[in-house]
Amino acid sequence: FGSSSGSEGLFGASTGGSNLFGGSAFGAGANGSSNNDNDDNDEDGQDDGAKEGRTVVEDNLQEDEELVLKVRANVKCLVNKAWESRGNGDLSVIKVKGSNTSMMVLRADSGRVVCTIPLYKGISPAAKEAKKNAMVSLGAIIYKEVDGEMEAENDGKPLVCMIKVKTLDDANSLCDAIKSASPQ
Repeated sequence: FGSSSGSEGLFGASTGGSNLFGGSAFGAGANGSSNNDNDDNDEDGQDDGAKEGRTVVEDNLQEDEELVLKVRANVKCLVNKAWESRGNGDLSVIKVKGSNTSMMVLRADSGRVVCTIPLYKGISPAAKEAKKNAMVSLGAIIYKEVDGEMEAENDGKPLVCMIKVKTLDDANSLCDAIKSASPQ
């Protein structure tokens, strides 16, 4: 799929190489720093993640990546007429500066990249309110790391995905972020 001279795979801290999506290892940067201009602290100055009793995970963005939005989410895909969970954690919408490349990266609380969803021209996410939460539905190709290599699920064919978030405002913000980050 791509080449990498780093020792941690395409989703880990790679120090060189390139990949299918324009030189970025799907939101996993080599320098461990984050260009996140969003502030996770609320009005009392305490981090929202710390309040929930979970570890706050850095996005590890490359220098050429911009964090558009980060939200807690649970990603599920429709496979053989049944919903299968891809995991839950922090879902980041990331845009690569100076290119038409953008993606969503789901990181577990441990920091491990659970799945990556490249965004494409014409993607049409839809927000919907449910009884206890809200969701965003869309069609997408899901990538996961297998033995240090990137692998598309479902033989690279799009799957129907449901991204569960806390509130309808979160769902609407995620839809807006996906649309604004998607290639034009």
